[in-house]
Amino acid sequence: MTEDLVSVRGLIDSEFDEIVRSFDGIFDGYETAKASGYEGTRIDLKFKDIDNVIAVSPYNFPTKVINMGLSNKNGSKWGIFSNSLTAFIPDDEDIKDCADRVMDLEFCDGEGGRLPPKPIWNRDAQTEWKRAVALDSAIAAEKDADVLSNLQQERANMEEVYSNGEVPTPVWVVLSVEGVTAGSMGTPT
Repeated sequence: MTEDLVSVRGLIDSEFDEIVRSFDGIFDGYETAKASGYEGTRIDLKFKDIDNVIAVSPYNFPTKVINMGLSNKNGSKWGIFSNSLTAFIPDDEDIKDCADRVMDLEFCDGEGGRLPPKPIWNRDAQTEWKRAVALDSAIAAEKDADVLSNLQQERANMEEVYSNGEVPTPVWVVLSVEGVTAGSMGTPT
């Protein structure tokens, strides 16, 4: 049967990088690796025996790997994932202590009743935000109608600008760890 799962035929086009939207599974540890293309580290969070999978297209695998950049910032994908996990584990435990525990995870994309995307800093969005602020200042200070209309047109042509470069970004969060849910405030349910 496994041979039938692996094929180079019948591939489909998809607009999604991440097809799984939620699942529960046993945390099977993690691996880190040097990021390619930039300075940094990536982390693969490994889950096995996954169940209750919600996906935008068929997902028939018993495992799931979530890959993201490792960061020490709360406002990063890793920071948001980490903060969601620490709500369910004692202060003296870390992610390494969660091996072999069942976790319920959700991809916060705001679709289908799932949690909304979280604000994540983005270098390009930060640059656009600074440019928008500069244009807004120039428009407010400008008195010449021709220059003003050019500045206003340039500002109008900008795509949506996010304050401080924080863009709503789909991220993974932990909803429960082995019977502990957010509503129970850290006490077993």
